Amino acid sequence: MNSVKTYDVVIIGGAIMGSSAAYWLSRMDPGLDILVVEPDPSYAKSSTALSVASVRQQFTTSVNVEISRFGIEFIKNVRNWLGQGGGVDSLGFQENGYLFLSGSEESEAVLRQACAMQREKGAQTELLMPDALKARFDWLNVDDIHLASFGAKDEGWFDNMSLLDGFRKAAQHQGVQFLRDRVVGMAGAKDQISSVNLESAGKIFAANIVNAAGISASDILEMIDEGLPVEPRKRTVFMLTLQMQSILTPR
Repeated sequence: MNSVKTYDVVIIGGAIMGSSAAYWLSRMDPGLDILVVEPDPSYAKSSTALSVASVRQQFTTSVNVEISRFGIEFIKNVRNWLGQGGGVDSLGFQENGYLFLSGSEESEAVLRQACAMQREKGAQTELLMPDALKARFDWLNVDDIHLASFGAKDEGWFDNMSLLDGFRKAAQHQGVQFLRDRVVGMAGAKDQISSVNLESAGKIFAANIVNAAGISASDILEMIDEGLPVEPRKRTVFMLTLQMQSILTPR
């Protein structure tokens, strides 16, 4: 009779959040026995793969700005953080910036207050009056704009799948196990889950469980009659190309 394997941590979901959790936990405590369970190691339909993969400093809560300050430092120096085990030299960061527009006195006050806090935390957010905004973005109609905030530095887009691959490889380098399987059940009290049931491997005991299943996180909690206000919703990214059409005047 085969004995049931016990892990210190079982992480449900192996995309960016699950692989990141595995990396940081194994880095903080190399002695932990960690298993990541992921049903689709291609991650083709994961929240990670479907994300626009951006980072910005412009938030209205200080903790989010502090998280992003660390995040951009990590992105720019990913090899220093993940080491050779991650196999990632660069995430191709494109520093394009975010532009927020205010069309009322109320929203203008919010931008000013947020900008002051962001700069206090180390961000380099700029406030632009309509004339300065038009000078920088000459294609923009600023007639109804009161104020704009722009993050010219430390904001933009990066290669999220390379980051995922780096986290996963670095975690494996630190001894984390990744298993292609699906969680189909959990057992234990609501405040202490003792085991998970896998579709192929059967029962796995765990001292701790991390639910990193993304938009499926609520489905995992339903296995123990718990709820989570998270549901999948479609969001759309529009890419615009500006084309200047010359008008030739007859001679």
